[in-house]
Amino acid sequence: MTLKSILLTIAAVAAGYVSMGLLITLVQELWFGGVSWVATPKGELMVAGLFTLLSGFVGAVIATLIVKQKRYVPSVIMAVIVCIEMTVLFKTGQLAEPLWFDFTSAALLIVAIIAGGVSARRVLSSRDVAAVI
Repeated sequence: MTLKSILLTIAAVAAGYVSMGLLITLVQELWFGGVSWVATPKGELMVAGLFTLLSGFVGAVIATLIVKQKRYVPSVIMAVIVCIEMTVLFKTGQLAEPLWFDFTSAALLIVAIIAGGVSARRVLSSRDVAAVI
């Protein structure tokens, strides 16, 4: 990898992760006034969860569209960052929800991130084929 591609990948991951974080904040804090397993009605929790997953999907799509080569790298890095973040939150005792809830949420967010990267890669691949034809 060249320095340019490394810097582009870092920028793509940063843009995707920040976009995901802002969208998740918009959904969970502004739209729903905070989401909690204990305090949020289960219907609202499901809708907030779906929009949170969509936020991860969109963040990965943004990162993937920025980096057109090695297209899985940004979404894999974003997924690793989520793992690291959850580990740090767990180790420092900052998880307020039941442990199964936080880890399930993180696992589903990782799935959404990978799905976003795969979907964006397929769209880019089909465009590449269409451009050749």
